[in-house]
Amino acid sequence: GFALFMSDGATDDGKPEDADMISSAINCSAYTYIHLEFDEWFVQRNSSAGTIYVSTDNATWSQAYTVNSTEGSATHIQVDLTPFAANQATVYLKFNFYF
Repeated sequence: GFALFMSDGATDDGKPEDADMISSAINCSAYTYIHLEFDEWFVQRNSSAGTIYVSTDNATWSQAYTVNSTEGSATHIQVDLTPFAANQATVYLKFNFYF
């Protein structure tokens, strides 16, 4: 599966964009090492950024990864989430796109 946010899909209305995609709760209580792997292809426009946050309460978020420069092709990314998610019974992941 995949997710796609195409910020210029229809028209450029000149308004800032701030879109979140939040996972359902993930149980990491039995794991001491947690990592996230994905493929990304990010095209940076002005000050746009893609950021991954982690939370154990779906209210307070810690930044785990950000991209804010253009990549020429799809890039495989591995993010160590151990400091945020290891041995936690409830973990949420949030992807944020800001432009």
